[in-house]
Amino acid sequence: MKKSFVLPLLFLMSFMVTGQTRIVSIVSGNWNTASTWSPAIVPGATDTAVINNTITIPNTSQVSRLVITKTGTLINTSTLTVNNSLIDSGAYTDVSGTVKLAGAAVIKLGGTQTLSFFNLIVNNATGVTVTDTIKVKGGLKLKNGILNVSSGYLVLQGDATYNGRVVSVSSGDISGQFTAQIWDSRCATYPISTDYSTYGSCMNTNLSDMGLLWWYNAYTYDETQPGPKSNGYVMLPNNTANINRGQGFFYFYSNYGGGQNFPRQIPVTGSLSFQTPFVFPVTYTPSAGPANDGWNLIGNPYPGTINWNSGWTKLHVNNAIYTWNTCSKLYASYVNYVATNGGSKFIHEYQGFWVQTNHSNPVLKVKSSSIKVNNPALLIPLQADTIPMALHIYLGSDEIAVRLDSNATNGFDTLFDARAQLTDSSRLYSFVNGDTANDEYAVNAVYDSNQTIPFAVKGSGTLTFSGLSSLSGITVYLKDIQNATTVVIDSALQYTYIQPPALDTVFNNRFELIFKKSPLSVQPVVNQPGAALWPCPSNGHLFARVIQPGIISIYDMGGNAVFTHSLASGDNSLCFSIPSGAYTARIMNTDNKLVYQCKIVVLNSGQ
Repeated sequence: MKKSFVLPLLFLMSFMVTGQTRIVSIVSGNWNTASTWSPAIVPGATDTAVINNTITIPNTSQVSRLVITKTGTLINTSTLTVNNSLIDSGAYTDVSGTVKLAGAAVIKLGGTQTLSFFNLIVNNATGVTVTDTIKVKGGLKLKNGILNVSSGYLVLQGDATYNGRVVSVSSGDISGQFTAQIWDSRCATYPISTDYSTYGSCMNTNLSDMGLLWWYNAYTYDETQPGPKSNGYVMLPNNTANINRGQGFFYFYSNYGGGQNFPRQIPVTGSLSFQTPFVFPVTYTPSAGPANDGWNLIGNPYPGTINWNSGWTKLHVNNAIYTWNTCSKLYASYVNYVATNGGSKFIHEYQGFWVQTNHSNPVLKVKSSSIKVNNPALLIPLQADTIPMALHIYLGSDEIAVRLDSNATNGFDTLFDARAQLTDSSRLYSFVNGDTANDEYAVNAVYDSNQTIPFAVKGSGTLTFSGLSSLSGITVYLKDIQNATTVVIDSALQYTYIQPPALDTVFNNRFELIFKKSPLSVQPVVNQPGAALWPCPSNGHLFARVIQPGIISIYDMGGNAVFTHSLASGDNSLCFSIPSGAYTARIMNTDNKLVYQCKIVVLNSGQ
């Protein structure tokens, strides 16, 4: 008799230690209500939950194994963590919820029904195995482990309602082929006419698989073709010709019939590694000068929005990107936090865009860490960040910007400038007097001092301006060369001008922007953390206290440096001989960052 009790006792002890319980729904109701279940307890992180009824998850919940039977419906409106398996033979409805796949063992997703998630997070070092079809309608996060879809199917669902995409990648990846879809609406009020769009593919594909029927309307770009930029367009030979991952291309819509109507879904199917940085095959072929050489048409290599400012390696590649805006028929530009025509640091999945190389052996590569949650519309870029010291000028639907920066020059700066990509709809560009390269700018960065920047216009119209509040201590004037008129620019200025009929379709160098540093008001010194300057007024002798080494400069009312001296950590005694008056003192650290600024008064200094 004693022996007969050993196995049942061991089984009971094992069951109690693991804490695993099979909990079955007996009525429809909330997941967090004990009376919904038998036994009458809410499923926990080590339990198996069996759904026979309609169950709603209103709050954050956990479970080890989840089984949805043929009669069951699970509605997720919160966050559910699954630690072992999810089998769906009934109905899983994910309106706006999140499923986290965690735990220590391999997680299995399967069943006889499609699992359609809104947000899905993979965070299991041992991985997730998919044996049926799963869809993601919102965001897929690959935090840790492999999402293996080799025995199943994954769809990042893009349609009129949803935009499924990868929204972040840490150390996770996807193994096997999957499909990424986007919903391309182009422009809601777009006229029925001929026009083109720019695309890029996140996987190796072809036009036929993307549902784009007319190969003779598709063009890639070959930078190695000598001569002006316009020489590089190459028509695809057929609709099954390869379009490589990360390659950009133009597609010309000659009408809206024949299955080419909008809005429409465009799919790409294939595989890729999220843990291997993608290297773009960019080239540089000098032949026709800086404005025409080095142009490469590329595409976003990931099924998610990427950030141009994060996760990139750029060698001999200018810092600007250019995106064709199908709606306005203008190019959007973005460079170093300044944008025109709706440009953005965010690049949508499927987006084709231009970069320009500037030297032999260029390198351009991006890591999946560049993927961000942001979701600008395809072909209609998101408005960019705003930064100080940038003036924006508008004419019609076109826009240019002039940026003042102490690190810029009056030539083309690869880090700060964006060249104007002129189209028939373009109305504006700026330039620099005496520039032998004759560069035309969409974003023109110049040294932070008194400047005169000419700009050209096409046709008659009204000029408006923004960004004036960012130009601290600077007054900007608009000079109309043709009318010999100069006016102060403020946020309310709308300057209307008339061009002769002969200049309606050509550019005219008619205007200048004149930047002048404003007179400085006098105020006592106020000590700031990390730095101090005294006394005020001064008779030619100042004491400066800093935590780290740096440089002090004193500027007169016109913004000219009249005294400069290096500073050591701690207290510094400074002697100088400058005329009496009001000045501004600035202390910069060794990284050329401003750490202290104040206004001082000098009396009888060395006079």
